[in-house]
Amino acid sequence: MSGGRGTIRFRAMNTDIEVLLDYAADERRTTAFYADRARDWFEAVEQRFSRFRSDSEWSRLGRSAGSWNVVSDWLFEVIEAAENYRLMTEGVFDLRILPGLEASGYSQSFEHAAAFQARAGGAEQRKLSLAGELELDYGMKAVKLAEGTSIDAGGIAKGWAVQKLADWLRRSRRIPAGIVNAGGDLYAWNSGDAAAQPAIIDLQHPWEAGATTGELLLANGAVATSGTLGRRWGTGSSAAHHLIDPLTMQPSDSDVVQAAVAGPDAVACEIWAKTLCIGGLDKGIRLMGEHARDFEAVIFMSNGEIVKYGKSRKLGLEWNIPEQLHRAGAATRAGARAGSGSEIESEKEESA
Repeated sequence: MSGGRGTIRFRAMNTDIEVLLDYAADERRTTAFYADRARDWFEAVEQRFSRFRSDSEWSRLGRSAGSWNVVSDWLFEVIEAAENYRLMTEGVFDLRILPGLEASGYSQSFEHAAAFQARAGGAEQRKLSLAGELELDYGMKAVKLAEGTSIDAGGIAKGWAVQKLADWLRRSRRIPAGIVNAGGDLYAWNSGDAAAQPAIIDLQHPWEAGATTGELLLANGAVATSGTLGRRWGTGSSAAHHLIDPLTMQPSDSDVVQAAVAGPDAVACEIWAKTLCIGGLDKGIRLMGEHARDFEAVIFMSNGEIVKYGKSRKLGLEWNIPEQLHRAGAATRAGARAGSGSEIESEKEESA
């Protein structure tokens, strides 16, 4: 084929996957070829990391808590990254929140959310050790969970899958420009001429389906959105969501309802978006200031405020928020209530 664009859409990992590709003039592969590779990749990641598949490597590791297990390079890489982020976030992000998820009702894949029921009494409220209950043997690529420890990938596997596929497309296949989007965990790149247009990513209102409150222009980099208002189930006093606070083993109840984080890496964006939502504004911004200075965030507060963190126009990204932002130190605030999610505006010519 000679140049052109390709669009790929399918479902995997219980979310919508979209891949948009701008081909070089000498590209010989078809969109169907890349669609097959993308589907195979996400299926392989799901088979490796899903806690809802009894034969997945993740599930097998969980069943063998108390023993050393030699694991695949993929699993070791993700668990090592998760442990590093656990330390950086002072335990706000922690794989060991699975008991809290299950006690809140999230014991099967989310398409069955209508049947979710919280367990009477909830999860055991115990403080997770900052020393961790997980050991890594770097020479053997082996992992040992402490007895009684159960873990959930916590979204890190999805961001990892997005980053890996985007890296393969732009580095190995030399696709000049493209977007990989997995349910709001997104990586965009453009290695073409300077006049090329960036991806336009809508920031969605968390309280009003279909409404937006601004956009992110992203040429090269990642963005991830996390929030307490998306994956929810139950009503009234039994309402719950999927962001578990490791300190309480209950759905988090911070002053942040949704956060969009942009920066150079999809996994890090996912972790910092979750950290802001679970840990709250003050702790989240402090931790980002210590460990994520190359990242920016737009944070949506439970009282309706919008808070923008980070210096603008980094890494080829620009936030266009219609409300006036009043700067106050590292963070800036706006007074209108809004929310975030990730949708892409882009021309589409060839689909698979």
